[in-house]
Amino acid sequence: MKKIEKYKALQVCFSKRRQGVFKKASELSLLCGAHIAVIVFSPGSKPYVYAQPSLHTITNTITTPSSSSNPTPPSSLPTHQ
Repeated sequence: MKKIEKYKALQVCFSKRRQGVFKKASELSLLCGAHIAVIVFSPGSKPYVYAQPSLHTITNTITTPSSSSNPTPPSSLPTHQ
């Protein structure tokens, strides 16, 4: 696998893949009841966000310690690249 060099093809691929990622995130949230936030930056640095239930709710859960809503401290959350 290698990076797409043609800018127009890169934009089209990004758009299609972004829609696919957001669809999978939506399905995971619906089927499992998971709270999900996905932030993707386009090749032009424009951010696209999908969040369920909402980005505000999820960021508050991560940044506000609470034993009932967030059993895992933010410092120990795994990061994925």
